[in-house]
Amino acid sequence: MVYEGKCMRRILVSFAAALLVYAIVISSPATVMAGSMRMVALDVGEGQAILFAKDGHGLLVDAGPPHRAAQLVRDIRSYGVEKLDLLILTHLHPDHAGGLFRVVEEWPGVRIIENGHRPPARRISDLTRWAGQVLEKHDRVDGVGAGEQAVWQGAELEFLWPEEITGPNLNRNSLVFTLSHAGKRVLIMGDVGSEVEKALMRQGALDWENGLHVLIAGHHGSKNTSCTDFLHQVSPEHSIICIDKNNIRGYPDSNTVNRLERYSDYVHRSWNGDVVISVGSGQ
Repeated sequence: MVYEGKCMRRILVSFAAALLVYAIVISSPATVMAGSMRMVALDVGEGQAILFAKDGHGLLVDAGPPHRAAQLVRDIRSYGVEKLDLLILTHLHPDHAGGLFRVVEEWPGVRIIENGHRPPARRISDLTRWAGQVLEKHDRVDGVGAGEQAVWQGAELEFLWPEEITGPNLNRNSLVFTLSHAGKRVLIMGDVGSEVEKALMRQGALDWENGLHVLIAGHHGSKNTSCTDFLHQVSPEHSIICIDKNNIRGYPDSNTVNRLERYSDYVHRSWNGDVVISVGSGQ
């Protein structure tokens, strides 16, 4: 029933949807109304970096790969961010945390939220180990997990996963959280797979009354993510896959994309350029 309704709605508004996608992808970083918040899925190539910008303040979720770090800083500033208040790292794989080094140079006072996961050095790359060392030395780092909350610029952050750190797998222990602002909710899945999606459903962590505005799809749209039951539950308006085109891993998986298209009104890919979506005016 959800599938048929979604499909019919997409058929009826196909032209409007095409215009909307075009507008979202090419939106310029022009000045916006005071109190408005924008979410930008930045085009950082093979990785993820999500910026929330409001009134000159910024919250960055993940920092993309290391070779895109200088451009990442320029992109953040291009969206009017003068002060980066908060950096949330879902986990320390280089495609999510590689830009950490440059970001803390540019904004040395930034507060960092992470999961505190430190697998044995022999099980991780040098870049991941070095990122952990930066976090150990940084003055403002908070480790969080399921059940904890934070507030930024009037937005409420609720951390849903992990309940506890288990084993060396960085992906499975990724932070999963929501950001809610002015009646709009964004769900960021890090690199978790369907096992965690189903655990969150069993816990009732995804039971919301007013639906989901944006889903940042888990693990770049890989095969074992965005399972049918999960997507039926959250039924996002916008789903975003953060990855570059023709990447070596073959992401996103075609079946995953089909599921996202079935249960989302719009599906965006960051390789088409920055994806800019309003997350409420706050007025």
